[in-house]
Amino acid sequence: MLTSSSKVLFIITIIMVVISCAISTKKTIHHQIQKQPYSRASGIQLENINQKIRPQDDFYQYVNGAWLNKTVIPEDKSSYGSFTVLRNKSNADLRKIIDQISQQPNAKLSTENKKIKNLYASFMNIEKRNQLGISPLIKISAAS
Repeated sequence: MLTSSSKVLFIITIIMVVISCAISTKKTIHHQIQKQPYSRASGIQLENINQKIRPQDDFYQYVNGAWLNKTVIPEDKSSYGSFTVLRNKSNADLRKIIDQISQQPNAKLSTENKKIKNLYASFMNIEKRNQLGISPLIKISAAS
């Protein structure tokens, strides 16, 4: 049986072991983080700032003025911005992927790519869709 001083000594020893493990782990993690390259870029595009306007006078025009002056909103759009550009690029990239998959023979495709190819082909087959009408949807709703 342990005496009270032995218990205190035992608890202090356990605490010291835990603290030393924590310090060792922290140093290892800190060392790993320092080795990893990172970017300090803020994401603010300085070329879009209108330097002719003081930020305290009109912050919106200061931050966006140069972009507003040089950007033309396409006639088929009611608005235009970075998210529109991102969506257009994403759609174009997706189209390239689908076109590449569609041109490959089924034997070379993975199961997932076969599903993509078949779904896209069925979507693009307007004549078949018009012929079937909403009957596939009726079958699905009747089953559930």
